[in-house]
Amino acid sequence: MLWEETQALMEQLATGDRVIFTGKRPDIPRFLSIADLFILASTGDEGAPIAIQEAMSVGVPVITTNTPGNRDQLDTLPDQLIPPSDANAIARAIDRMLALDQEQRHAIISQQWDIIDKRYSLKEEVRQHEALYRSLVNLEEL
Repeated sequence: MLWEETQALMEQLATGDRVIFTGKRPDIPRFLSIADLFILASTGDEGAPIAIQEAMSVGVPVITTNTPGNRDQLDTLPDQLIPPSDANAIARAIDRMLALDQEQRHAIISQQWDIIDKRYSLKEEVRQHEALYRSLVNLEEL
């Protein structure tokens, strides 16, 4: 049902020549890396969407809604968080991000890479798992 509704909306908006539904793809980083922006307009709590991390890791500025899982990933970049279900806020954020010069854009990308490195790198994941296992061992010894 969703597919038919989406197709009808595309025809209504005359976006058929600009929107492509590719289906499942193994080469998402390649597509993300050529994007000007990545926008995730969630309306509810989706947990911690990996798509945000994927976009940040390939150097694409992220705009996302201020929902729990999204906010947790971009808490140090509040200007990139927008209210859920607010199309005008999304449009303003897109306009603001596209108006950045190269230096400003690079600064945002660098901040996003810092988030990836400090929170989601393999080294950090291993450290967090080790800490969890150590805490579990300490609990068993009590």
